[in-house]
Amino acid sequence: MAENAEEKKSHYLNVVLRDLGAKLSKRDYDSWCKELTIECSTENDLCGVTLIFLEKAQAQYFEEQFGEIVRKALPSEDVHHIKYELTKQPVQLFLPNYGESYRHVPNEFTRSALFAVGAKKIPRRLFKNEVIPVIGDNVSITYTGEELRQDDEDVWLQLIFLCILSDKAIDDSPTIEFTPRYFCKIVGWPVSGYYYTKLEKVIERLKVTGLKVSARNGGDKVSNLSLIRKYYIRKGAEEDSVRLKTWQVWLEPEIVRLFARNSYTTLEWDMRMSFKSALSKWLHGYYKSHQKPFPVKIETLMKGCGSKMTCIRNFKKELLKSLEELKKAGFLAKWEVNPKTDIVTVTRT
Repeated sequence: MAENAEEKKSHYLNVVLRDLGAKLSKRDYDSWCKELTIECSTENDLCGVTLIFLEKAQAQYFEEQFGEIVRKALPSEDVHHIKYELTKQPVQLFLPNYGESYRHVPNEFTRSALFAVGAKKIPRRLFKNEVIPVIGDNVSITYTGEELRQDDEDVWLQLIFLCILSDKAIDDSPTIEFTPRYFCKIVGWPVSGYYYTKLEKVIERLKVTGLKVSARNGGDKVSNLSLIRKYYIRKGAEEDSVRLKTWQVWLEPEIVRLFARNSYTTLEWDMRMSFKSALSKWLHGYYKSHQKPFPVKIETLMKGCGSKMTCIRNFKKELLKSLEELKKAGFLAKWEVNPKTDIVTVTRT
């Protein structure tokens, strides 16, 4: 048996993870156990074990669902109590910097209509505490604000990337600085006053948002979250304001929760920028978030991407074009649509 606290901590963690791995589904194990933290305390040769969580709801859910497995895994003659507590220190997240060619996005965004596929000619609608379509039953998203689309996501992904380049944790809310010229070039927009104004409007739209993401296995990941905390683009009175040469943006520290436990997808940026249609961008993110994508009906994809089309036949035409675009880009090895069931099956390269 381990002789000191550090050895006991390592031993008990391995024992708990072993038993959880034998009883839990792969999805639950990956979600809960990959970053499970255990602390040990010793009193009169007896050991106390504390499991550490970020949020109260997570601790409660884990104890209710998996507490019995933990109790049976730990030797009662040696462990005299088991506790479930919240971390006393804020958990900082440094997303990996894979260079200019990659961007990170929360899985909840790639599998939902939060950043929808919308036609330019159709006005953006306003949401007020409305549930957003999501593919899958692991999460629910409630949103307040102006409708977001794929061009808004391009901007948000670039802001996350610039945050990574700051070499500071996302939850430190570092100052993100850039020129509109640089930003427009990176997101594939022409460098002109029109697109500077468009960029400004996108940043404002991302600021005036309220987002709630609730996970099936542990309460709210975020609640009433704005995708941008604040920004500084103009100076002077509103009527006579002047656009600055260097813009500044700050993200909400709570955004870190959307990336916790590796619940994010890494996208190839150049590939995303090469896609001509918003649907292709959305499909790229959706299928990239699954190592082995499962078959899904056309109607499910239509709702999940937030398409404004109401006729499945019309959506199917656009879908086939986008699937072929993903194949030509080298992202998909093959795809097929069952003509009888309208089920889409794809294979990634």
